Amino acid sequence: MEKGTIKQQLELRQSTTFWASPIQHKNDLIIPLTKALYLFNGETLEEIEEFSDTRGQLYISSYNQNLFVVDSIYAGIRGYNMEKRAVTWESEQLKEVNIFTTPVVYEDYLVIANSENDIYRFNHTVKSQSPLILRIGVGIASNFIPHEEYVYFVAQDGFFYRLDIEGFDYVEKLVKVDKNADLN
Repeated sequence: MEKGTIKQQLELRQSTTFWASPIQHKNDLIIPLTKALYLFNGETLEEIEEFSDTRGQLYISSYNQNLFVVDSIYAGIRGYNMEKRAVTWESEQLKEVNIFTTPVVYEDYLVIANSENDIYRFNHTVKSQSPLILRIGVGIASNFIPHEEYVYFVAQDGFFYRLDIEGFDYVEKLVKVDKNADLN
């Protein structure tokens, strides 16, 4: 039996926390950590320097040539163009909230949520803007599950909900799926 060989060894500044997941963008693997974002191209692992100033766990999604990166502590989103290797869009900072959801992209919109009771929708085609905020009255206990123009999620009351991203005016309570989803 042959043993593997180490191709590259790095001192990572942090590790992943909470429930962040790597994603694939074209042929690259993008790995979110706390305070860092890495790109693995199949041969080498390199830090994406434009995210070296982040403060919390990063959550990422990919849409066309862009990555959308949420910093859980800073509570804002950056759009990073993979072809230009540059940040091309940035949301305003959301004050006094922590974000623990992967951003969902649907056409021109980005949707994220805090763990309290707020869902935020940004238009990532507009350079500078405040998000629309939908207060749903219950904390979100899961990541969003995108499907067409909707996102689905489990809330802390144990119900499975649906939100129309375009309409963005109410959430529809669908079915009870958890007896005790409260994270507190």
